Amino acid sequence: MITEYGEITLISKKNRQDCIGQPISSDDDERTIPCTIENVGRNEWNIAFQGGYEAEILCKIFTASYMGEKQAILHGTRYEIYRTYRTGDRLL
Repeated sequence: MITEYGEITLISKKNRQDCIGQPISSDDDERTIPCTIENVGRNEWNIAFQGGYEAEILCKIFTASYMGEKQAILHGTRYEIYRTYRTGDRLL
């Protein structure tokens, strides 16, 4: 398994409303944190495929750094976060 160290930008949507309570578009909140990047194993690829996704990368971050974001940018590419799980003090 190939491991690379880098940074990932986690993206969360801002929920804004106008004066009558209708949702309006706004910029995303972004924050960059350190991560470990690994290849996706066969088991993870199968789980993603069954859910209608194509697993491309697996990133490990500290559990305390994750705040429920649903998108991330890594090496200039935007990804959807379809699944997270905990292993020790890390989140995959």
